[in-house]
Amino acid sequence: MNLGESIIKIAKSGIRYLYLIFVITLNQFIKIDKSYVVFNSFYGKRIDDSPRIIYEKLKEKKNNLKCYSVVDRRAKNLLK
Repeated sequence: MNLGESIIKIAKSGIRYLYLIFVITLNQFIKIDKSYVVFNSFYGKRIDDSPRIIYEKLKEKKNNLKCYSVVDRRAKNLLK
């Protein structure tokens, strides 16, 4: 690994750390409604993999959770 790659790696880890601090701080001020579940898979391009399995298992249990999936508008035909 050269110096440039090392600097990029350190910068990325710093950004992740700042993001984590931001999310933790934000959660202190936002009320979270635990009756909603939001799924995202492959940046909204597909609805599969683990989020799909989790959704199907939740649906089988017939609980009162409201499930939503983040979908790229170009892939909205996946919901039909």
